[in-house]
Amino acid sequence: MNPVLLEAGDHHGSTYYQHKRFLELVRGKIHKPDVTLEDGYKSVIMGMAAQESAKEGRAVEFD
Repeated sequence: MNPVLLEAGDHHGSTYYQHKRFLELVRGKIHKPDVTLEDGYKSVIMGMAAQESAKEGRAVEFD
């Protein structure tokens, strides 16, 4: 994998390779996504807790 392309994404958006895998999934070339809807949900909850923690200056618990 090209390190420049890998560095271009992830934290601020999808990488070229993530888009490529998604397109392969949509086109039926692969049949299992790299991440599940539950994975996505948990990452959003974790990000929201981190934002609240930073804003309030305290540890935040979540389920």
